[in-house]
Amino acid sequence: MRRIIYASRAIQDFGDRELLDLLVRARATNESNGVTGMLVYAARSFLQAFEGDDEGVEVVWDRIRLDGRHTDLRVLADGPAGQRLFQEWSMGFEHVAAEELEQSLPGYRASLDYPFVSSQLVAAADTAETLLSLYARRS
Repeated sequence: MRRIIYASRAIQDFGDRELLDLLVRARATNESNGVTGMLVYAARSFLQAFEGDDEGVEVVWDRIRLDGRHTDLRVLADGPAGQRLFQEWSMGFEHVAAEELEQSLPGYRASLDYPFVSSQLVAAADTAETLLSLYARRS
């Protein structure tokens, strides 16, 4: 099994409708490819982990890389995984308010855009995995 964790910057702010559309499509793609994962959106940035067999993960990753709604993709991890972290969801999702993110991400201030893309805030896969797991447990 393979897991990819990445962060990216949204080209524009996503409203509730755009986030719902993104989630519906992601879930359908992931389900058809045997992929599970978690997506967090906050302050115009995305943090996502997804996992499955190599073939399924590569199909999903190709779609993500070609999606014009975001830029500045920063891969935090790409490699083998012993077990699924998000086995319950084709795609778990959390839209985090700035105030809530301030409490869970050291160094983040509500006035800062793109917190997940900042290497000063999310420096490595273990930080990202912790954040994703935190929101996954609440869902």
